[in-house]
Amino acid sequence: MDALLIVRVTSIIAIAAAYMLFDIFNKRNVPSVFVYATLAYGALLTMTYALSADYYTAAFSLLAAAVVFGLGYATYRAGQLGLGDVAELATISLAMPLFNTPLLASAPQLGLPFVLSVVIASGVAALVFVPIYYIPRSGMKGISKKSARKAAVISAAYLAFIAFTALTGVFNIYGIALIAALMFGSFFTILCEEAITGSMVKYLAVPKLEPEDMLALNMLSRAEISWFKGQARHFGQLVTPIMINELRAGRVKRKLPVYRQGIPFALPIFIGTVVSLLLGNLLLLAL
Repeated sequence: MDALLIVRVTSIIAIAAAYMLFDIFNKRNVPSVFVYATLAYGALLTMTYALSADYYTAAFSLLAAAVVFGLGYATYRAGQLGLGDVAELATISLAMPLFNTPLLASAPQLGLPFVLSVVIASGVAALVFVPIYYIPRSGMKGISKKSARKAAVISAAYLAFIAFTALTGVFNIYGIALIAALMFGSFFTILCEEAITGSMVKYLAVPKLEPEDMLALNMLSRAEISWFKGQARHFGQLVTPIMINELRAGRVKRKLPVYRQGIPFALPIFIGTVVSLLLGNLLLLAL
């Protein structure tokens, strides 16, 4: 491993760890200065490719980071991801556009973006992490028959898929372990959906809303959502300054369900980054 690659590897581990620590210990808030600094540092590492006349990788890196930021920003506007998480993934993409030789595995990476491996591994880690994080807080109380049936159906589908892949040899042992991990996370997340969601949410009056808050719209009925939209034209899952101003102008007194106890998603991203460095793309490893 050459010196510059060592710098890239250590840099993304350090950056992912810093984002994780901010997410956990700073109330999910990452300082803007730190976000801009890491993006600039990632861009600087991308420019080293151009300085060494590797213009293809430099262009690939910029394009991949632009796609990551564009898709991530759309996901953020939909209220499904924090803007800090988007910036972190874009930084990782800039710092390490490609990583064709995982440290422990030998599966070829087929020239796929390294950040794609991180996203896949982070998604798996998040799905497994959700029940481990929330069930001890919320318990397994109030499990509905509907949730139990859904969890049973999902588990049966996973088991059937595991049996199929084992018999046909589509997936190796790593693939079967990956599907088993997804089954675990899906089963308990669906089974305890109401309790998990309840432990994430706080009901807040309009004056206590903050920009970047995410509303738990699944906790509102269609009639309630229509009523709020009638009071605020920009009402949506992501709380924005204009939405807050519209709700205040309408003197809305009703409290809104807000995700204030969401998982620190930078933790799954950190796990996904380390796993991707060690094993590469989990889907390629599974084949």
